[in-house]
Amino acid sequence: SIFLTVGNDTSSQGITWYADTETAGEVQYAVKTGDTFPENYLTVPASSTAANEKGFYSNQAVLTGLLPDKEYVYRVKNGDTISDIYSFTSGNNDGSYEFAFVGDPQIGAGSTDSDIEGWNETLKTISSKFNADFLLSGGDQVNTASNETQYTGYINELFTSLPSATTIGNHDSGSAAYNQHFNLPNESADKGQTTAGSDYWFVYENTLFINLNSNDRSTAEHKAFIEEAIAANPNVKWKTVVFHHSIFSTASHVDDGDIITRRNELPQVFKDLDIDVVLMGHDHVYTRTYMMDGTTPDTSKGVQSSVTNPTGILYLTANSASGSKYYDIKAPNAEYSAKMDQSYRRTVTDIKVTDTSYTMKTYYADDLSLLDEFTIYKADNTALLNKINELKNMNLSESDYTKDSWKSFSDALTSAEELLKNSDATQDMLDASLLDLQTAYENLVKTDDQNGNDNNGNNNNGDNNNGNNNNGNNNNGNNNNGNNSGNNNANNNNNSSNKANTSAPSAKTGDITTFAPIALLLAASLSVIAFITKRRRSA
Repeated sequence: SIFLTVGNDTSSQGITWYADTETAGEVQYAVKTGDTFPENYLTVPASSTAANEKGFYSNQAVLTGLLPDKEYVYRVKNGDTISDIYSFTSGNNDGSYEFAFVGDPQIGAGSTDSDIEGWNETLKTISSKFNADFLLSGGDQVNTASNETQYTGYINELFTSLPSATTIGNHDSGSAAYNQHFNLPNESADKGQTTAGSDYWFVYENTLFINLNSNDRSTAEHKAFIEEAIAANPNVKWKTVVFHHSIFSTASHVDDGDIITRRNELPQVFKDLDIDVVLMGHDHVYTRTYMMDGTTPDTSKGVQSSVTNPTGILYLTANSASGSKYYDIKAPNAEYSAKMDQSYRRTVTDIKVTDTSYTMKTYYADDLSLLDEFTIYKADNTALLNKINELKNMNLSESDYTKDSWKSFSDALTSAEELLKNSDATQDMLDASLLDLQTAYENLVKTDDQNGNDNNGNNNNGDNNNGNNNNGNNNNGNNNNGNNSGNNNANNNNNSSNKANTSAPSAKTGDITTFAPIALLLAASLSVIAFITKRRRSA
């Protein structure tokens, strides 16, 4: 009867097992390295208390220091008795994860054997079709709080490798057997307490889960506990509350007095504390609400399959995961219900969470056909907005760029501005637009960059080879691979940029236009000298 539970976060994990000896046992665990149990392993001692089941003792321990995304092997030991070797895989801590949410297995509510069979079939579906990191139960694991046969039926072999987070339902609340089977983290010592246990919380990846024991009717206690949990975990992306007694369902319990009281009190607390999602059970029917502002549904856009940056809260009530009991729909016109279903079939909700999305897909467990789907997106458009403003402040001019490159840039900018106006834009859409805009900007081509030739000045008697701009007057000058923006007479600029006015002439070997006048002057001078010399000799 080994049962894994979630830990404080992904680096820890709880474990419970029953032993027929009073002596407390221990857990041995290590990262898997081969086909045999490693020689080097960690050991953690367990606590031992007398169990509800006569002659047995509940052993509980917490495995700590778990590395991300590692397969661990473990075994439990009591005295000389050592269990088989079991394994589990730790959380990945990559910002995304998946879990299965189920409602009211309530083993024993129908025929115990058929309830167990239905429950096992649902777990088989979860194990084979989903990639769940853990299972979350909405409560009423059993029908009779102290019935160990029913607990035995609930505790499937799958839970030796799949951690679970359970919830105290009204059928669990009256016996300590619940707490003896499930070793849960961060349990409150004074809030939400009944015989079975109390409020607790845990963090998985980017999400704070706050599990309330709604059998305790003190809204003040639950509010205080939620505040404590949030204060201890201020940097999470999502906040999910879980409790058993659905306040927005559509079946038999919809108008129970205690449900109405909770409905009048809890939604405002959740709103004030900025909760994102509330998961519930109890009414053995499937109901998904509109986004709720307190007790007021937002029906302005009709029934949606997704919302982005909502201000309200999504409430989801799960139907039975075992098929042990169903309730007929009693409130078909409930104004808060966006989707309800009573097909008298087992259901399971597969929930996938990232930093920017929370997707809930509910399936019929018998054939995995889709019943409902809903996604909450959180999107931050700050980066895109800043990029748009940055580019606009650059005062780029269309005339400076080629037609095709400017069109691509202009289209990307217009598209980005339109996307900012779209309240349903997801983070993926915003990120893609930002990338497109940045790429279009980087690919802008200046008109004077084409082949590097642009001569906007007067150039007389000048050579311009592979140069870019000659915007001054150039007489008898040569410009090679350079830029000359000043007045240049008989000037040569090689592979350089000259933006000053230059009047001094420069000569280049082999340039006839430069040396011809000099040669003529020299020849004339030699002739004069020769004539004077001849006259002196004659005299």
